[in-house]
Amino acid sequence: TVEYLKPVPLHKPLRVEGREIQKRGRTHVNAAQILNEKNEVLARSKGIFIAIDPEKMFAKLRRSAGVNLSEREDGSPEPKSRTK
Repeated sequence: TVEYLKPVPLHKPLRVEGREIQKRGRTHVNAAQILNEKNEVLARSKGIFIAIDPEKMFAKLRRSAGVNLSEREDGSPEPKSRTK
């Protein structure tokens, strides 16, 4: 969800800041804001994201298409992600 507090101008310098505000298991809650040159908050947002394991999520597709998700396009192995 995005809440616009003031008009967000085009072709002007803006700063976007984002941060994770909560993590519980695979659920991540992130917040962000857009600021102008005077550090006024023009818009803010908050979102809930669920982390997935692409190997599990796309296993059926990978098997049927013969795609190896653990390799990059150039054939080098993808780095293993570490989760706590």
